[in-house]
Amino acid sequence: MIKFFRKIRHKLLSRNKFSKYLIYAIGEIILVVIGILIALQINNWNEANKQQRKSENLTIRLQNQISQNIQQTKNRIDYIKIQMDNMTSLMHMIGKPFEEFDFELLDKKMSMLLIDYHLGLDMNTLSEAQDNGEIASLKNDSLRVALYKLTTINETLEQRETVANGDNLNFVVPYFYKNSNGRNIASNNDSNYRKKIGYSKLHNHNYNDILNDREFENLLDYRIYYSQEILDRYNYLQVYLEYIKILLDK
Repeated sequence: MIKFFRKIRHKLLSRNKFSKYLIYAIGEIILVVIGILIALQINNWNEANKQQRKSENLTIRLQNQISQNIQQTKNRIDYIKIQMDNMTSLMHMIGKPFEEFDFELLDKKMSMLLIDYHLGLDMNTLSEAQDNGEIASLKNDSLRVALYKLTTINETLEQRETVANGDNLNFVVPYFYKNSNGRNIASNNDSNYRKKIGYSKLHNHNYNDILNDREFENLLDYRIYYSQEILDRYNYLQVYLEYIKILLDK
């Protein structure tokens, strides 16, 4: 094709037909420009398709991750509600005299104080998309903003979990080491553990002393407070995750 145009150009120049040559040259330039524009258009189209496929792939991965996180959050909410019910029940027993105790039931209630808070959302896909810039392929501005905010919400939640767990480790656990029989509590909460280890042959804890101890009441009060705060944050997180899922499904 190039040789063909070259021959035409030489013939026009050799016959001194400059005006026709000029028209030909302009036409050739136009053809070249059109060719470049077509090439650019094809390249843009290919790039747009590439970005579209990347966006669709990321959306699918995020949908799976968000759905799993929603279910995990719901499970933790249900568990914290059980935990709070047991601790609230203990709080209502504070200061009341008891002659007989259902040690197995009370041990299970007491063990709820020792449980840490750790939701542990799966943020791998979102973190990778933010680090490699892949999140920019998402065209929905509201979705991108929501995903970035989710990272902040999760980081704040983890910080509050750390504070609550630190209170548990530094105050509640040492109190139980000193005032309770941990072996019996563990045996009453885990049948497999009970089969292997059995109950302690040493004296059991005195629940009358524990349930009339101001220090225990204060510890229990703080655990209930932290549980309510964490529960509120989990509830907010669940609503926010469901909002993101709606944006992804669109």
